[in-house]
Amino acid sequence: MTWLTPNFSITDAINAHEDAYDMLVGPIGGLGDPPGPILPAGWGSADDPVNGNLQFPIKGQAGLPSLAGIAIGPLSTVDRAWLSWFSQKPGTNSDQFLKRVSLDNPLLTSLPANPGTIGTTGDPALALSQGNLYVFSSSATFLGQPITSDATFLPTFYRKADGLHSQTFGIAAPAGVFIGPLLHLLLYLKQPVAPPPTKRFPQLVKATTTVNFGNMAEAVTAQIPVYGRKHIIIEMVMDDIANFRIGALRAMGPLISATDHFPNRETTEATATAVAAGQTARFELDNANIDYLTLNSNSTFGAATFCSFYVQAYD
Repeated sequence: MTWLTPNFSITDAINAHEDAYDMLVGPIGGLGDPPGPILPAGWGSADDPVNGNLQFPIKGQAGLPSLAGIAIGPLSTVDRAWLSWFSQKPGTNSDQFLKRVSLDNPLLTSLPANPGTIGTTGDPALALSQGNLYVFSSSATFLGQPITSDATFLPTFYRKADGLHSQTFGIAAPAGVFIGPLLHLLLYLKQPVAPPPTKRFPQLVKATTTVNFGNMAEAVTAQIPVYGRKHIIIEMVMDDIANFRIGALRAMGPLISATDHFPNRETTEATATAVAAGQTARFELDNANIDYLTLNSNSTFGAATFCSFYVQAYD
């Protein structure tokens, strides 16, 4: 088993007769810098499409070689991805389709690939037509699928649950903690393949941040990827009387602007009001099918104050 690093490529792993290869594509900071390609905002983010965070390998780089199987790795905060699937049969692009791999549905079968390169970011149709094997953050092949197709796309904007305010991803203004998505794939290089993981490592995030409410009704305290986690525990505490709101985003899609947020609309999953200063509010969410968790807070203090939180998310 090897890590994806600039000094040891998947070709090196094949030549070394390795059984499998770890591929990590993730953000700078947050969970720490993983080895391999680093994306400013994380896998699937709309903030940096030029560098290829909608696909891997990035544009201008050759696709993956033929594989014996592929599975979601235990470090991944994303629970699904899509592969350009080559049927090995003559036909047009529309005869091909993207193959979904998820935590509960690994692909433990031969994945043939033709050598080749696509020069455009996020172009599954071209990869399919050439028989190249790439990984994408969306199920849409741009051959007629609606923008509400299943995806782990991270847009620039979403509409808050109140229906009135727009919110950006990234470092939330005026303050907040943002963790970008991390994709970890196990690329099996030869048969027989080892049993794939059935669960990811727990997602544990603990931080204290300064929240400045100003004239806002509430501030975004944190945005955390919890794709598909079945049990989530959130603890929040502030050094003033506070209101806390737990929000969620699911199956977000591209083609989003500051005024067009469909389908990227936040829902409210839980609230706690008038929580005493220094008192911890605790929330538990089960089988909520959330992609991104948002922690929101406001205070009667109305100025900069400290907010601490602890998120535990389990498969």
